[in-house]
Amino acid sequence: MEASANARWFWIATCIGVAPQLLASYTFSQGASVFVLLVLAWNVSPFVVSAIFFLAGARAVAWGWLIAVALWGAWEAVSVVTSHSSTASLGFLWGPVWSFTVLGPIGALIALADKRADARW
Repeated sequence: MEASANARWFWIATCIGVAPQLLASYTFSQGASVFVLLVLAWNVSPFVVSAIFFLAGARAVAWGWLIAVALWGAWEAVSVVTSHSSTASLGFLWGPVWSFTVLGPIGALIALADKRADARW
């Protein structure tokens, strides 16, 4: 029973993490187009990695990745939406690069280190 409750919280947290990406996509789209859907898929792809970790059984790594990517994604989406710069939407395109190369792995490593530290005590 507890495992299903933890899984439920993970999927709720994933949906909450994806919400700012949807907001930013909706804000900048002029209508439904293939480009907008591809940009949305590109920005949601770091969340797919955390889901893959979770389904593979690496729960701590998945949570670490998800938290780091969700915080970065929220900051990125809010800063892009509230910016008055004409090139602000470029930040929305580069956000997943940072999520894949820096923030997601750091979050996963911190969660893994915390899990191993708990196992030692």
